[in-house]
Amino acid sequence: MDVAVLAALCMVVQDVVATIMVMAEAANRGWLAGVMDTVGWYFSITTTSISVTALQSHVVSEKVEVLLLVGLANLFGTKLGQVTGHRLLGSRWLVVRERPDGPRDEPDEKDQDRQQRARHWRRQASRENGRR
Repeated sequence: MDVAVLAALCMVVQDVVATIMVMAEAANRGWLAGVMDTVGWYFSITTTSISVTALQSHVVSEKVEVLLLVGLANLFGTKLGQVTGHRLLGSRWLVVRERPDGPRDEPDEKDQDRQQRARHWRRQASRENGRR
């Protein structure tokens, strides 16, 4: 049981760090993403080493415990990473910005011109296909 708990704890930390890394990359925070990637690698290799060692043992109950606890840690670690990352990076980094000219409800002249050219080329292609 101790091995499974240790593997699960490493997996939680690995997922938290990996989720924060992805959020930092999306927010153009390269150094933070790099640090998170480096720290995450250490926990990743530790989780893998512990899990592989446990799965190679001849104790079936230990294998099942590792699989279940690491699987649950994977799920909840990602959610915990999302919550932690949101607090760490702050909501100002994660806001999807609107277009400076506002939302476009009506197509402008360029859009209408593009649509007209596309219709022309589709008609042209269908005529050529009909002749063959």
